[in-house]
Amino acid sequence: MDEHTPLYRRRAAVAHAVTLYRMRGTMTGLRAHLELMSGGDAELADNGGVAWSTSPGAPLPGEDTPRLAVRVRVADPDNGLTGILDGVVTWAKPAHVVHRVEVVGK
Repeated sequence: MDEHTPLYRRRAAVAHAVTLYRMRGTMTGLRAHLELMSGGDAELADNGGVAWSTSPGAPLPGEDTPRLAVRVRVADPDNGLTGILDGVVTWAKPAHVVHRVEVVGK
């Protein structure tokens, strides 16, 4: 969040800061933060790097390189939200996880 973030979105983030911080590091928390900052619906998909296998000796699920794809559906996709939401994801995810943010229309 920076000076380009609309004032009403900054105020909403402050009003929900404690709740968002409690959920930090979870997909639920990231989704809530993205939806609060965008006013839209967020879809998150990771590559399964956080999954596990219940079979001893089985190959690990997912891929070697952790990735996160974020798609946010908003009424006006050309409103400059991509940079703001990219910053939210960068702040919330582990540094080694590659991510991509896409803002699309509803």
